[in-house]
Amino acid sequence: MEGLSPLQIVGASAVALVVVSWLAASFLAPGAGRNRAAWLGAFGIYLALSSLFVSLLMGAESLAGRIGFGTLAVLFCSGTLVSGVRMLASLAGGGASGAAASATH
Repeated sequence: MEGLSPLQIVGASAVALVVVSWLAASFLAPGAGRNRAAWLGAFGIYLALSSLFVSLLMGAESLAGRIGFGTLAVLFCSGTLVSGVRMLASLAGGGASGAAASATH
């Protein structure tokens, strides 16, 4: 039996992060803690989707598959970077608070 690839490990960990952080965000009162949990979840979902589409891109054999999965991989990897920066800002306590900085609205 083969082990999991690094992309599968990252993807599975990201899905676990999404589940835990979105459950936390669901039960926390509105405020900084809920915002942090929501940004962790947003980062996790982008990371999981990035892992999926990079994996599919690496396995694509046709030109159409490479173009389609490559486009989606670039899109979700860009979203991972943006949500990662916003997540780090929320964890550091910086940035604007409120609806403009919310991961859920």
